[in-house]
Amino acid sequence: MRVWLLAAGLALIAGSGCGTVNRRFVIESNVPNAQVYINNRSVGAAPAHSAFEYYGYYNIELVHPDYQRETKRVHVKAPWYAYPPFDFFVDVLWPFGIEDVRRYNFELTPAVRTDPGDLINTAEELRTRGWNLPPAEQPATPRER
Repeated sequence: MRVWLLAAGLALIAGSGCGTVNRRFVIESNVPNAQVYINNRSVGAAPAHSAFEYYGYYNIELVHPDYQRETKRVHVKAPWYAYPPFDFFVDVLWPFGIEDVRRYNFELTPAVRTDPGDLINTAEELRTRGWNLPPAEQPATPRER
């Protein structure tokens, strides 16, 4: 009888554990509606929320047409409850949910606009320099097939 009560008690404890860990990023920026990419996957406009499953390195990138692209490689460190044997207790026996929210804030700088006239002048200078290059001493010969 004791064995059955012990087994029922353990089953009740194991069944009552709903230890879900909700992991998510919150990416904020000084520029609203900047597009947020995490590991080259679009997650929406800032401020953006995205779930993540593992701890480690992530590439976070913010893009806006009027601002310079900003990229950061962030290291998401695992908390104490993500290591064995604690992870078993959190997943199976822990009766409460855990919220793991990682917040990152980006400061975008305005993009430097190039004057089209300056761009054309630079292209013309490069073209002139290319015309004034000395000829090759031994030009490459094409291979025959």
